[in-house]
Amino acid sequence: MSSLLHIQVSPSGSYSVSRGVSEEFVSAWKASHAGGKIIDRDLTKEQIPHLDSEAIAANHTPADQHSPAMKDKFAYRGFYIWVTLPPEIDTNALVPKAIAAKVAYVPGTAFYADGFGSWSLRISFCHPTPERITDGIKSLAGVIKTEMESRQIN
Repeated sequence: MSSLLHIQVSPSGSYSVSRGVSEEFVSAWKASHAGGKIIDRDLTKEQIPHLDSEAIAANHTPADQHSPAMKDKFAYRGFYIWVTLPPEIDTNALVPKAIAAKVAYVPGTAFYADGFGSWSLRISFCHPTPERITDGIKSLAGVIKTEMESRQIN
């Protein structure tokens, strides 16, 4: 007998594209696996305190339009910051220096199929404590400042 583990993780509820796609897959799988066993797990039934639908919505809503719940969630934790640097700074080349300063990020080129965005980066901060986030931002700012100074960029 075949089994399918169906894991739902999106806190976006009925707005979630991934939930819709997975439900279509499960339906098709049922049709082609008569007697198959489906094990459903919905990881949003027990909310992760810092990452729920309000936190997701806060990340995609201008700050001046945040509901009180969004303000609370966003103040507690966000998810990422997109940083755009002067075009002379190659964030791919800067990664080893950032790692040496004990901070990591995703270079902007990872978000484009054509290599665009080499002067951008994304910093994720949904898991670290506020103190570690602050320390990481300061470390990365130091790395960027040093790079800009060495290139004589204002």
